[in-house]
Amino acid sequence: LLALADERDVAVIEDDIYADAALAAVPDSLKSLDGDERVIVCSSFSKTLSRDLRLGWVVGGRWQSQIQRLKLVTQLASSRFVQQGVAEFIADGSYTHHLRRLRSDLRQRRDQLASVLCRWPQAVRASMPEGGLSVWVELPEQVDTLDSYSRALAQGIVLTPGPLFSVSGQFRHCLRLSFAHPWNGRRLDALDALPEVLGMA
Repeated sequence: LLALADERDVAVIEDDIYADAALAAVPDSLKSLDGDERVIVCSSFSKTLSRDLRLGWVVGGRWQSQIQRLKLVTQLASSRFVQQGVAEFIADGSYTHHLRRLRSDLRQRRDQLASVLCRWPQAVRASMPEGGLSVWVELPEQVDTLDSYSRALAQGIVLTPGPLFSVSGQFRHCLRLSFAHPWNGRRLDALDALPEVLGMA
């Protein structure tokens, strides 16, 4: 990839927002192999602390000055107080402690989701990711998750149909389920109701 980027004289953007929440060892980043400053790394605290922080960072390589200029003209400034607060949270070791607890919680939530899927009335195939915040679920071929979306919404259940992840309308029998939040009673009830909503019961 880096050789191709060099040949075509283009940048490679490495979106690394899930690395800190990984449940297994994180492979070497593309940036670590970049001797020509072509890789632009983007990351954020939105997945590990809070999406409301609106705080992230960019390592821009040879384009760093242009990125800083674009940031200035499009957003002017980020909250200094938020940045200082997060910097102190990192510096005193609190962020490292938080990540250990977060990873443990995410693993437990992922495993709990997998155990619920095993109880569904028809067999499904689900990923067991070692990173990220969601599971990819492959349902029987006759299930249409896009068609089921409005029925689910009418019952207060928000699902993410598979075709949203395809430019050609594929994966109609697939969906993405998040384990970003704790499985309280309401969420577990929604999971138990999904097979009927999807026409699998």
